Order: sequence, then C-alpha cells, then structure tokens
Amino acid sequence: MGYDVRCKAKLQGMDEWVYVGDEWINISSDAKTVIKEVCGSYPSSWTGKKCSELYPILMQGASLLNSSNPSKYAVFLPERAYSSIPRIRDFLMRVADQCDRYPEAILDVDF
Repeated sequence: MGYDVRCKAKLQGMDEWVYVGDEWINISSDAKTVIKEVCGSYPSSWTGKKCSELYPILMQGASLLNSSNPSKYAVFLPERAYSSIPRIRDFLMRVADQCDRYPEAILDVDF
C-alpha cells in the first residue's frame, strides 16, 4: 500500500478534470511519518489542494531531507521500511516539480 499522486486540472471552458504532467508518482505508505515530519502533513491530506499552495511545502520538505544531516529523519521510518530518505526526497521533488509546472492544478492522491 502507498500513495499515488498526480496533478489534475480543468481545461478552460470545460467541466471535466483532466490529468496533466507525469503519470502517477508513488511512494510506499511507510514514508508517511517522515513526510509528515518534514512537510507538516500526510500525503493523504493533499487531495484537492492547489499545486501552488503545496509547492513551497514540498520544497521545504525535500530541502530538509537534503540537509547536512538527513539521517535524523530515518528514525521515523519503520524497521523494515521499503522507503528510504533519498527515495522520499526524490518523491517530494517529483511532486514539487509537477506543482511548479502546473500551479493552477490540484493534486489527486490515491491511497
């Protein structure tokens, strides 16, 4: 089980949502506590949030995991975690990149 994240937007003059950007970006659910620690929220709470609102939060989280001591966040991972600090950082950066490309879109999180 994990989190699958993708951006969606409404085309001008249309009522339907369409996915934009990359395919689903995913991370194992064992990463949720680390993400909560560095971003202040779980990925499940990102559903429906505007990309421009989440972008600085995601960048801050990725920056913390890229700091001089990212291993201090490893204590938030379960003992047999599939995720790793570099993998979580890359996940946050990929989602942030999509949010930067599509600031008016919203996130769709499947978990």
